[in-house]
Amino acid sequence: MRRLILSLALLAMAGVAGAAITGVEEVTYPVEAFWASMDANYDGSRVVANFGGDIWLLDNGTWQYIGFGHPLSAGVGISADGTAIISATDDPGTGLRNPAIWYESEGWANPTLLGGIPGYGECDNSVGSGYAL
Repeated sequence: MRRLILSLALLAMAGVAGAAITGVEEVTYPVEAFWASMDANYDGSRVVANFGGDIWLLDNGTWQYIGFGHPLSAGVGISADGTAIISATDDPGTGLRNPAIWYESEGWANPTLLGGIPGYGECDNSVGSGYAL
C-alpha cells in the first residue's frame, strides 16, 4: 500500500509560523492498516507511527518495528530528539492499558509504564496526558 505524506522535514516545520509546504514524499507503509497515528521529531528525520497497535519507526527511509502497544490506543508520540516513543500498552501485572515510553537507549525494548491515574486503578488509564511528555 502506498500513501503520500508531507516531506519529513516539512512535518516538523508544520508548527512554525510562515512555514510553507514545498513538496511531498511517497512512503510505503510497512503494514496494512485502516487507521494510523503519526508524529515526527523536531527536524523530521524520524517519524513514528501506530498502525492499529503496531508501533513502527521510520528512520532514514527504513521502517523498524518497535513493538505492540495497545489495539485501542491510536495515539503515538516521539520526543523532539527522536530517542523516546510514547504510546500505550498493557500492564503485565494488571492487564490494564497504561501510558508507556520506549527508549532507543534500551533498544526500544521493555517499555517503561508511566502508571495509572490515582483513583482509577481498576480501569484502563487515559494516555492523553502522556503525549505531552
